[in-house]
Amino acid sequence: IYEQFVFDVIEQAPNRKSKWEGSYLTIPIHRHIDLAQPELLQVLELPFDQVQYCICMPVQWTMHFDRIFPSSIQAARASGQNFSSCSC
Repeated sequence: IYEQFVFDVIEQAPNRKSKWEGSYLTIPIHRHIDLAQPELLQVLELPFDQVQYCICMPVQWTMHFDRIFPSSIQAARASGQNFSSCSC
């Protein structure tokens, strides 16, 4: 599941407001598949021009973690995933 998560993060990386400016992702399109490894997101130098993060309490962390990594397909469908192209 985690390896699929990394691939989904790369494939669903948002674009800037203007499509001419491209993605916030700094990996070239032709390298997406071969660089989609878990280690890519386990370093401080993430492959994005900009990121947004939030410092949260353990309860909030658990809530968000359970939404990203649901315990079952039924839980995934009920959690309100916004990216239908990402696999469950």
